[in-house]
Amino acid sequence: MNSFFLFFIATTVWGCSFVDTQVLGSKGEEKFADLYKIDRKALGFTEIPKGSKLFITYESGGDAYDAVVSVILSNTKSRRRVYFKKIDDEYKWVGEQESILSGKLFDSVDGLVQESLDISFEKKRMFGSKEGKTNIYYSGNDPRLKNKHDLTISDVAPIIREWGIEY
Repeated sequence: MNSFFLFFIATTVWGCSFVDTQVLGSKGEEKFADLYKIDRKALGFTEIPKGSKLFITYESGGDAYDAVVSVILSNTKSRRRVYFKKIDDEYKWVGEQESILSGKLFDSVDGLVQESLDISFEKKRMFGSKEGKTNIYYSGNDPRLKNKHDLTISDVAPIIREWGIEY
């Protein structure tokens, strides 16, 4: 299991000190205006559709971040966490992690797990990925991606589209 996926689970379930979690409404979205200013396509992420369920969690990520927006999509093929640092009275985008799921299962040392592509970008090193660079990790048995390191957007874009996701 790759380190990105383990971190994603750890921060979601165990590792963070949750202070306050709430659904992000239009008033809250003003504080997190950077959420829609990022050129996600250039960074390798799928778009966040307007009307997605957004949950904000105020948590401490040390010097790296102060709040996390979790994006829940109705198609359940994408899970995302968007990280923000509070600067003055605004929350500025500092990184993002997205897991894109194919819907296929494969047998791993952990049993049956879902094939996925994990994409991350960190302005400042937060979780062990290379900072200032799109990092893409694959979990599955597709020979086009399996055991390949330093995957690029052009490597994975056709496969994400094969999985039925607009990309």
